[in-house]
Amino acid sequence: MNNSSLRLIVIMLVGGAIALFVTMGLFTTDANKIGGFFRYFAAVGVILAAIRPRGGILFLIICSGYLDMLKRFTTLEQSVSQIDIASVLVFAPLLVGGITLSTVLSWGRRGINKETKFEIKIFICCVIWTVLSLVPALSASGLRSLGNVLNYFIYPFLLVSVPRLMRDSTFIKQCVVVFVVSYVPVMALAIYEGNYGYVDITMDYLLAGYSQEIRQLYDVRPGAISTLSGPSSLSIMMSLIAGYLLVPYTIDGKFAVFRKGLLLSLPLAYGFMVAAYYTFGRTGWVVGVIFLGLVALLHMKKFIIYVAGVSTVVAAALFYLSAGYLIDNAVMHRIEKASRDVNTSDTTIQATTLGTFNGRLESMRQVVSDSDIWTPFGFKIAEKEVTSLPHPVHEMIGNLLVRFGYVPMCVMAVLGAFVTRKFLRLNASLPKGPLRNQFRIYVALALACFATAIGHGQTMFVFPINLLWALMFALAMGCYLCLKDQQLETAVSEANQDYASELERAVPTR
Repeated sequence: MNNSSLRLIVIMLVGGAIALFVTMGLFTTDANKIGGFFRYFAAVGVILAAIRPRGGILFLIICSGYLDMLKRFTTLEQSVSQIDIASVLVFAPLLVGGITLSTVLSWGRRGINKETKFEIKIFICCVIWTVLSLVPALSASGLRSLGNVLNYFIYPFLLVSVPRLMRDSTFIKQCVVVFVVSYVPVMALAIYEGNYGYVDITMDYLLAGYSQEIRQLYDVRPGAISTLSGPSSLSIMMSLIAGYLLVPYTIDGKFAVFRKGLLLSLPLAYGFMVAAYYTFGRTGWVVGVIFLGLVALLHMKKFIIYVAGVSTVVAAALFYLSAGYLIDNAVMHRIEKASRDVNTSDTTIQATTLGTFNGRLESMRQVVSDSDIWTPFGFKIAEKEVTSLPHPVHEMIGNLLVRFGYVPMCVMAVLGAFVTRKFLRLNASLPKGPLRNQFRIYVALALACFATAIGHGQTMFVFPINLLWALMFALAMGCYLCLKDQQLETAVSEANQDYASELERAVPTR
């Protein structure tokens, strides 16, 4: 008997024993079966992700669209608790932990070289970000606050594994294909909910009171939730996937307006746009357009990108300064009324309800006019409560001020300017080719996720949006490393050819 057969037998025996133990543990107690299963399965997932990290990444992409649906099944039983729900939702962060653990353990085997030094630098940056994320949550309690902290810091750890796992254009394409295909059922359910209402399991979960999205039931026409946590995250994911399918580039990054697979990608893009529409989440619609604009912008000259960036910052500043004027003159209400004078259907009323946008304007005016929100190091250090503010915080600047304060914000702004300058130089120096196009598309997807912070500073840290931008940055970094490898191979090949030609000239022929 060879070693592989013996290994297979051992795995089958151990796996069977674990499966029997889990089954007995679940069905001989009154505990919630779904929550109990995921408590066991989480440990297995971490081990498998550590052993097969590439498989762990693909499995993570697939799970990202369905964990929020699986948590709803916990309500099918009489006994359900926040721990059962958390056991399902923590599965994705644990997979990231297993993937990162695989890379960290490989440092001892591979030794200290240029690649591992790069990974260690990224790891240290992620640890620093983790500490910054933990500080504002020290006074909070409960599983929800723990989940929020995890959503803030865990997914950037995917970048640690890029040099080892994603330095492969084939695997990068595989990740993108799996991502798009795995969200097709999510899109289909969103369209169904837009036409026929929520499915029973979603309605039961909302009525059980475990989700803040119960507020959707009070709307004139509730926005689709599908398998995700809410309409806002669904709208963003659907819009970005639709935008990706519309860009005139193949999966390989080759420019082609009438590309191969157009008969499949165009209907899918239309389906994702319809799904985004039925969420009635306007932030997602805007983000989809921003993504297409970013793809075009990143293919332009560096000077034009600088001008566009400065113009965006100036426009955002003017928008903040004019927030008070827009509120005092009831501009949003007038837009609502004008839209509803044309069409009074439930769909139009829901799509043009701008009350939440007024809340964001109030938050912007608060940033400009209320000095209480400006603290050096955030509300935690200043011993202030967010509830002391006259209006809830609903936008990016306000969230950063409450969470970190204006001193760290200034540091972040300086670092952001430095990173942006380095990135624009890098973007301009990339050689033409499919990998450069892929790099720019993935960066545009990630930056579009960041644009969600315009509407609400927390949205970019909601699962699976936080996974999407971290994954896209990882894929972009993988494309860059593949480009560097190609350049090195080309340089070596040219050097060998030059050496061979010099050798031929040096050796006389007879």
